[in-house]
Amino acid sequence: MTGVYSSESIVIGCFCVRIGCYEDHTFYTNGDKVMRKTASRPYRTFSKPEREIYFVEWTVIGWVDLFVKDSYTVRLTSALKWLCEKKGLLLYDYVILPNRLVMMAGAAYGNLHDTLTLFDEFTSKAMLDMMRSGFKDPRRQWMPPVFDQFNENSSKKFQTIWQEVKAPMHLPDHYQVEGRIRYMNQLPVIAGFVEKPMHYRYSSANPRNPLNDWLVSPIDR
Repeated sequence: MTGVYSSESIVIGCFCVRIGCYEDHTFYTNGDKVMRKTASRPYRTFSKPEREIYFVEWTVIGWVDLFVKDSYTVRLTSALKWLCEKKGLLLYDYVILPNRLVMMAGAAYGNLHDTLTLFDEFTSKAMLDMMRSGFKDPRRQWMPPVFDQFNENSSKKFQTIWQEVKAPMHLPDHYQVEGRIRYMNQLPVIAGFVEKPMHYRYSSANPRNPLNDWLVSPIDR
């Protein structure tokens, strides 16, 4: 990875990125060079996404508050980092709530549906293994049966912790993208967890969020 300070506009793959006010890191995916920012996002507006962006919402089975424990949330963010690095997931914005993951995402290459299926299988196995091991969580006595009951009637070929996900919503322009960003940023505030979106740790609105190094910023040409 490399860090650059500049005030120029450069075209990289399908992105035109204005570099300035923050340190940029780059990595390669299938021959395409993709920018990932590491601090604040001074250039947020864009007229048309250069890659297709989708809104995706994951909900834990039974609305179980799985992610009130940091150990589960850390495992979830680790899975997202792995998908970004190894499978071409482009993560634009996100928020992790006690029983939900809401995000805007795309694919640097390949099929987003396949990447999301891999995410489902990978995170479900990791969480279920934690519950069934010696992990110290008093809820592990009753959570696995809740998931087992759901999986008895599931059409998936693997055990999951997630409810059936609605088809990802395509966001074709900046109006819809910015609208979803505002919606996501306000979720922790509406829930009463924080007073301002930037104060919520597991949100892209917080410049110190654990996935900040992996967020992609689509910018104007």
